[in-house]
Amino acid sequence: MSAVRHCYSPDAPQTERLAAYLEEKEARVERREAFARRHSGETVVQLALNIPGRIKDSALLRRMLASGMSEFALRFPQLTECALNNASAGPSALFAAAEAPQSVKEKTAELEALHPWSRLYDFDVYDAGGKTVSLASRHGMGRTCFVCSRPATLCMREKSHSAEDVAQSVTDRLARFAAYETAFTVSAAARRAGALALRAALYEVGLQPKPGLVDPAHSGSHEDMDFFTFQRSAA
Repeated sequence: MSAVRHCYSPDAPQTERLAAYLEEKEARVERREAFARRHSGETVVQLALNIPGRIKDSALLRRMLASGMSEFALRFPQLTECALNNASAGPSALFAAAEAPQSVKEKTAELEALHPWSRLYDFDVYDAGGKTVSLASRHGMGRTCFVCSRPATLCMREKSHSAEDVAQSVTDRLARFAAYETAFTVSAAARRAGALALRAALYEVGLQPKPGLVDPAHSGSHEDMDFFTFQRSAA
């Protein structure tokens, strides 16, 4: 396996970033092929993150990948090995499973649609001969778009969405994952307090009349807010 000679930095010149990124992608293929040789006859799965843009690696992205690895392991009790690799072009993981390739592909497709952020997971499944396994139900159209429900290949071909729209979709999905993480670290008492505070805020703005203050019918003395401003803030 060849060593990665470049350090992929999002602040480096574009040509240098491209060279480093391509070299790390090549190293990822070499790692997968070496892993497959150790697991001859088994189904090999590579999990990476599909993150458009320059930033491919961060602490949040590594935690997201680790969450995907855990979800995968729960569905494959016959998992024989898992190998994690963190690289500046993006974290990735390799799995070997003693299960039929098509069955593995169907389960990974379910994982890719499990959560709002799961669209960022990219599970590639390879049979014992190293051939990529496709999902028949996708009819060769691949996965859905980041922004809408159409096939991504169609939206890319037609340039249906701006780069800003795609970036915002990714940001929103990452935020949903971060909120999901937080739910496991906040105590029951804190969640209860937050729920009561939200209820109080909605009750307060819904009270009518409130002379000079915002209510469902009037903005009172406030020119920069109304009832729906409060609703959006609560949401």
